Amino acid sequence: MATYIDRTNDAINEIAGEFWNTVRNSYNMDKDIADELFQKGEDYKDAKLIERIKQDKIYALKVEAGKKIDTALDNLKAAYSDDKAKLDRTVLRATTGERIAEEYAQAHKISLDQARTELKEYAQAKSSGFGDGLPDRYAAIRNRGKDLNSEDTHKAHQYYNAELKAGGYYEKEALVKQAEYMTSNNGISALDQWNTSGAVLVRQLHQNK
Repeated sequence: MATYIDRTNDAINEIAGEFWNTVRNSYNMDKDIADELFQKGEDYKDAKLIERIKQDKIYALKVEAGKKIDTALDNLKAAYSDDKAKLDRTVLRATTGERIAEEYAQAHKISLDQARTELKEYAQAKSSGFGDGLPDRYAAIRNRGKDLNSEDTHKAHQYYNAELKAGGYYEKEALVKQAEYMTSNNGISALDQWNTSGAVLVRQLHQNK
């Protein structure tokens, strides 16, 4: 399934690819520019004039391509802002053991409020020697950060990280970080970066996967 990073990269690849292909084949502009000068009654054999007009045209195309990439990056900002907000909620749910409470409620066919009450009471009573069951995982998470021995500390962090993973935290975090890096550039910068040898190599490696 394509992510918003994939969609943005596809858009940038199309825009930048078209622009730099035009630059690489800019000699094709010479005849058209000469024809334009001839139609205007100007010196169509003036190589310096033709080159200056060509560079002006290329610059105009670059500005236009940069604006298109800016639009793609603006769309990316809107797309990843939702995931960025979800990261905080995922951390909150992992810290409180909310997903465990939901699983516990479903397993015992009780209300979520009742599950929370039972698990909170258990966590108060069970502050060490955690096992692998739902109540112990909940207790370990709720007692995380307290004065635990090394084994219980390990389990508390293990269960907490498992909750983050279950909530899709690490996948979203990676996407958000990449999106933040991409949107730190403007369209012109992204266009120039696209044509560097390093960026070309990365695209080649990605295509060969």
